[in-house]
Amino acid sequence: MVVREMDVLPGCTYNTTATVTLVFDSDTVLNFTDYVAYGSEGDASSTVDIYGSRLVDGFRATSFRNLNVTKGYTLKYSVPVRNLFNISINILADGKEVTLNCSGGYCVGVALKARSINYSLTIVPLDPMFSNLQLPVSVSWSVDPMYLYPVAFSDSPQSMRESGSEVSFQWSSVMNGSYYLSVVFEVRGENPWGEVFVPSPIITITLDPRVQSMLISKYKEYTKKFLGSSLGNLSAFQENATQLRDLLYNLSKGFREQARLLGEAGSQAESAASIILTASSQLKVLAQMTQEMRNNVAGQLGNVSTLINRTRAVLERVSKNVTVTEEQLQVILQTLNLTNSNVTLTEIKQMIDSSLSSIGEIETLLEKYGSTIRDLDRLIDQSLAAAENMATAANKLILMANMLREASYNLNQLADGLARAADLLDSMIAKMSKIETAEYFPEGFKSFNETFYKQIAVSETPGVSVRTDFMGEAYYFALPSIKIKRSEPDVSNVILETPQKRIASLWPVALIAVVLGVAFFIGRKGQQTSSIDEEKLARLYALRDKISRIMGGSNV
Repeated sequence: MVVREMDVLPGCTYNTTATVTLVFDSDTVLNFTDYVAYGSEGDASSTVDIYGSRLVDGFRATSFRNLNVTKGYTLKYSVPVRNLFNISINILADGKEVTLNCSGGYCVGVALKARSINYSLTIVPLDPMFSNLQLPVSVSWSVDPMYLYPVAFSDSPQSMRESGSEVSFQWSSVMNGSYYLSVVFEVRGENPWGEVFVPSPIITITLDPRVQSMLISKYKEYTKKFLGSSLGNLSAFQENATQLRDLLYNLSKGFREQARLLGEAGSQAESAASIILTASSQLKVLAQMTQEMRNNVAGQLGNVSTLINRTRAVLERVSKNVTVTEEQLQVILQTLNLTNSNVTLTEIKQMIDSSLSSIGEIETLLEKYGSTIRDLDRLIDQSLAAAENMATAANKLILMANMLREASYNLNQLADGLARAADLLDSMIAKMSKIETAEYFPEGFKSFNETFYKQIAVSETPGVSVRTDFMGEAYYFALPSIKIKRSEPDVSNVILETPQKRIASLWPVALIAVVLGVAFFIGRKGQQTSSIDEEKLARLYALRDKISRIMGGSNV
């Protein structure tokens, strides 16, 4: 049995001592070495002589030689060990922190007229290995209800008992990384020195690996029962979960393929929109060029039409005004020095008629050209409308491409979510499949087990073996008692006298005591020997009366 006791004095160094109890079950003479984990340097003590004690790989190895033991013989020894935990104590009086001055195993603080005292403590493992373990913690506390009475707890106690002179309460909890407890006391009274005595709680942490194994086994059993009650038949649930996982994977795959197709359709729609926009732009350019060409041709045709109209008017006037004879014509030609042209009047009329006929043909052709220009106007209008329609269609295609891309993104997100859900199901199925064989031991438990089970006694006597049965291990905190100075003693009604006056008032009392003692002694002796005469007795009585009168005078 190993009990580690940690002396705690706030503001000072914490020291931990391991007290080992060895019980022997047979008669023999032994040479052996006993090992204690987490040892440290320092002196060892024992109920018998110690051969030697030293540190070996973190263990304190204590050796004994020629130890004559009998069945049931008990050996105790103590060695210094490392502090495995850190404990901090905080005292609040009416919500204000109280500074403690500690020495000699107790602490003193001042909180004048305090109505309530809040005692809180926090325990934290110093070794990271203990932070991952669930260490059982037991706290017992007893206070005198004449001075203190608990009114609030950070954690309700499992048991509470109240009698006339004591209120006791107890907690049984588990440390998960740290342990915190706070109790608020109502101050009901104080001692004659104006102090409130706050007793310290008794705190014990169980370090027995078997307790850890038992807790973990219970946790494993509870987990199985909980899963069974919550999920029913685990095999059927696992089979259904597997089918659901496969379905989710297939849905994820299908949605991802749909997302890919939608993404491709969006890209194609965007490409088509780009082509249509280009064609629309080109069609607008072509319409503009056609409009320019049409305007140019229409202008030229207008000029030709004007010229033809003027020519027709001239020819018609000429035709109407040709009233000369052949002879007159020849005279005119001679005048114009055109005698060599051999032109007759008939030929001139034929030329005018021919010109008018050609002008008619040209006018017919101009009319056709005008119809062509009107067709061009309609074509330009249709081209511009077509370009606008193409641009609108391209914009709609772009919008559709964006919608397709968004739909593709959403489908991908859905596929990812389904895949994650399937992965979670797969992980849950894998964990459930390992429930029967899974190790529920927390990280560090194996090292914890190995360390504490190496605390064994090793025989160093040839031919003699030692079997070590581990009885248990606990960690005990020896906390200091606390006195809270709540008020100053009232000495206003106390009359202080000088030493001389006190002696003058008290010496007659002492003298009377002496005289009465002598009288009593003489009286007893007189009864025994009858040799005291009446005169001596009368003197004694007179002396007594005189002393009485002196006493009466001193009291005036």
